[in-house]
Amino acid sequence: MKAEASTGTSMSTMVYRFGPFALDLDSFRLLREDQPVPVSPQSLDVLSHLVRRPSRLVTKDELFQALWPDVIVTDNALTRAVSDLRRALIRDQHG
Repeated sequence: MKAEASTGTSMSTMVYRFGPFALDLDSFRLLREDQPVPVSPQSLDVLSHLVRRPSRLVTKDELFQALWPDVIVTDNALTRAVSDLRRALIRDQHG
């Protein structure tokens, strides 16, 4: 996945674009061709962390430290967030 960051001219909006999708960090939402894609806040956190680090391996430990720094969570929390994100992206691409 190649993500491309862009900023708006009138306001400093950070948007990462990949394929037909756009992750708008200011409004904290995922769009496909300007239409909202329903996804959990935790999944958006995961996606946000990943697109900010293109072409780099992000470890599970790094994700836990970035997303839940002072909270004890199980691997299931991350698994669920990634699964939710995959489901939303695939469902949205295939109708």
